[in-house]
Amino acid sequence: MTSTWYADTDGDGYGDDDTATEGCDPGGYTETDGDCDDSDAAVYPGAEDEWYNGQDEDCAGNHDFDADGDGFLSEEYDGPMGGPVDCDDTDPFVNPGMTEVINDGI
Repeated sequence: MTSTWYADTDGDGYGDDDTATEGCDPGGYTETDGDCDDSDAAVYPGAEDEWYNGQDEDCAGNHDFDADGDGFLSEEYDGPMGGPVDCDDTDPFVNPGMTEVINDGI
């Protein structure tokens, strides 16, 4: 029985989608695809993502400078991108796009 195999050049158990091949186990390949950087063993789907380092370790495709996923970049790490920044990148309900509620303590 043949399977689909993906080259796993960094040895993390996840392969590069663009390297699919059919057949028996060719060695150096895996049946698990989805690796977004097959040159770095610390980058694969499900890896722990370290925010604000410029790398998407978990291959989720989210912006590395928007930890709460609200669409606004952290004020500490906004850098040259400009635009409104998020003063609390741990809470998606605190950002420049929200309506201010008076006396709510936030």
